[in-house]
Amino acid sequence: MSELKNNKELFRLGLGLAFLSIGSSWALSSLLAVLLPQKIGIVVGETAKISTLAWVATVANISGFVIAVFAGHLSDRTRSLIGKRNPWIAGSGIGAFLSFLFLMWANDTFLLALSSSLILVFVTISNVVTSAIIPDRVPITRRGTLAASIAIGSLIGMAIGLSLGGLFVDNVNTGLMVTGGGQILISVSFVFLIREKSNRSEVFQGKSKTIWKSFLPPKNAPDFYWAVVSRFFLVFGTQMILAYQLYIITDHLHQQAGGTAKALNYAAIAYTTGALIGGLLGGPLSDKLGKRKGLTVLSIFIIGSSILLMAFFPTVTSFTWYKFLNGLGYGIYLSVHTALTSEVIPNDNSQGKDMSFLSVANGLGGVFAPMVSAFAIGLGMGYNPLFIIAASLSVGSLFLILPIKSIK
Repeated sequence: MSELKNNKELFRLGLGLAFLSIGSSWALSSLLAVLLPQKIGIVVGETAKISTLAWVATVANISGFVIAVFAGHLSDRTRSLIGKRNPWIAGSGIGAFLSFLFLMWANDTFLLALSSSLILVFVTISNVVTSAIIPDRVPITRRGTLAASIAIGSLIGMAIGLSLGGLFVDNVNTGLMVTGGGQILISVSFVFLIREKSNRSEVFQGKSKTIWKSFLPPKNAPDFYWAVVSRFFLVFGTQMILAYQLYIITDHLHQQAGGTAKALNYAAIAYTTGALIGGLLGGPLSDKLGKRKGLTVLSIFIIGSSILLMAFFPTVTSFTWYKFLNGLGYGIYLSVHTALTSEVIPNDNSQGKDMSFLSVANGLGGVFAPMVSAFAIGLGMGYNPLFIIAASLSVGSLFLILPIKSIK
């Protein structure tokens, strides 16, 4: 697929990618941070909610990361009148909508796990394909800026998810309906407005002799693996907090229904503000300087250290500051790290599949996070062990960026 050179076309693409990212992140944050925990509490009761959330979220995240490589690879090989990425974007939005409807009617733990898993599958497909569009269509000198649009969209979507989740905390099924409807509206609109040319005549140039071998991760690409493994540990740490965010507010900060909704709204505003600042600065600055590593390391430190605020100051105010700093760090990180990873892909013919390993890292982090969170909370020392472990994993991931040699 040819790269876009025209600034107007790049702007339209960036805007479209931002909205796609808003939709996916809205779905994940609303589901994992508010709607799913609340739905589980309704179905299984207060006494079983911690353990049930742990295994339901784990199963859902496993489903998401398993599908990631397949989605990226198959989209690389897709040939259609509307291109190789747009069919997957439209399909993922429709599938997510139907899966949210399924979750509305789930009334036991099996159906909760199944419907949540389907949502994670379709949202992961959308994320994988969205990330692949960057190396597909954006010149290297503009990738930081375009990746920033995905980062800003992701973080705004997370804030929207938290805010709407808080709004529907006492009416979960309505929240699921609204969130699911948002997925199909955004994805189908993208396909109609950001057209992709037919690629039916395009010949796949992959080197693999068989389709199964072509699913394997790239060889002789140490910098690529450093970037992916670093993402895994950062997501591992931050997902430990996200998975139990609702319970942190209700049990650690001791907020009732009205206070919980207010805390989530404050968090959404703070997170959006930080994300906009970080995203608008991070990607363009890394393009201008031609450097990715230093900004990535700085952003990881901001993300990880912000978690400790809740350990030392268990108040809604500290939670709000945590969300602001977390959004600021992630705004920088997602734009710069995505650009960095796109530049260490060893094979231009497998960009979708290789970029999908970022989603694998996200998914694996999400798999382990709920289990470790439940273990930390179960130690009987409140939520502080959770914060310390999460901060350590997040900050520790910056040391895996340092060995990357091919990128400054």
